[in-house]
Amino acid sequence: MLKYFFKFSLILILSSLLVFTIHLGFLIFIESPLWGYYILPSYLFNLLTALFFYMALAYVSRKEETQMGWFFLLFSGLKFLLFFALLYPLFNADGLLQRQEFVTFFVPYTSCLFIVIRHLIKFSNPSS
Repeated sequence: MLKYFFKFSLILILSSLLVFTIHLGFLIFIESPLWGYYILPSYLFNLLTALFFYMALAYVSRKEETQMGWFFLLFSGLKFLLFFALLYPLFNADGLLQRQEFVTFFVPYTSCLFIVIRHLIKFSNPSS
């Protein structure tokens, strides 16, 4: 299990760095402030929660494989609550949630979610 976690961690970190670099490049292209929309906390939040939830879901899948879907939903809800407790106050400090603030959170969230799901499928079914 540790081997899968380290491989997953490396892939997730490198993929997040790639997406982060592309995101910064796009911000430069549209002449938007690079660090003005909490981009770094968004990427770190999504990276750390993806690492933790992958590890927890991989552990659960070995103990209760039939319950993994429910745990995935539970962890998704926890991530949602953590977002509202930690990041939403930053984004909503001015009373508005701007499109760039939404994209700043949604891009790393989507990329991390895709990688987590892909690797959980591989972890759960090694023949795929």
